[in-house]
Amino acid sequence: MITIDLITGFLGAGKTTFIRKYATHLMEQGLNIGILENDHGAVNVDAMLLQ
Repeated sequence: MITIDLITGFLGAGKTTFIRKYATHLMEQGLNIGILENDHGAVNVDAMLLQ
């Protein structure tokens, strides 16, 4: 079974910070994860932070 977690929210709400901490937690549990991100800004800051 594949679990999908969808994280949404307003600009500056802490989504990227949450995703980074959550991803670390899941990997510490031995899980494999994938992150798909969609950013419409002129500069894709989230992609740089989530690498």
